[in-house]
Amino acid sequence: MKLNKKILLIAILMVFVVLITAVGCKVEEKNEYLQNITLSTSVINMTPDGITDEFSSNVSKIYCTFDITDKVDTTSGISILWIYIYEKDGDRTEYLIQNWTEDVNDHKRMSMYILQPFDGWYPGNWRADLYVDNERVASIPFRIKQDL
Repeated sequence: MKLNKKILLIAILMVFVVLITAVGCKVEEKNEYLQNITLSTSVINMTPDGITDEFSSNVSKIYCTFDITDKVDTTSGISILWIYIYEKDGDRTEYLIQNWTEDVNDHKRMSMYILQPFDGWYPGNWRADLYVDNERVASIPFRIKQDL
């Protein structure tokens, strides 16, 4: 009987991993300000192309594209903070690599990006935090893989 429970638990965990992998980096974070948040390797006519949550260390830009709801005032500012998460021996330090603020004006869709840092991408875990008028409304985790 214990073997059947272990097999069931393993099966449930495998389904969970497959579902998370299939979602990729299309963030379905429900907030009243920004929707359809994606990270990608390029944007064509405000449509993300190459949507992913794991980027090559050779990519020159990473884009974050999103829709702006009617709850966001046209005088609001939207900011994105690109954060590298350094982890070693159980310690974790977060470094702000780049930030960008843009006025909403009459935009209903925006795309913001980070350029590859001068000394190259730091491999490992990253996060893009989106703010509307200094209130964080979304956090999008992603990875930079080290290419050989």
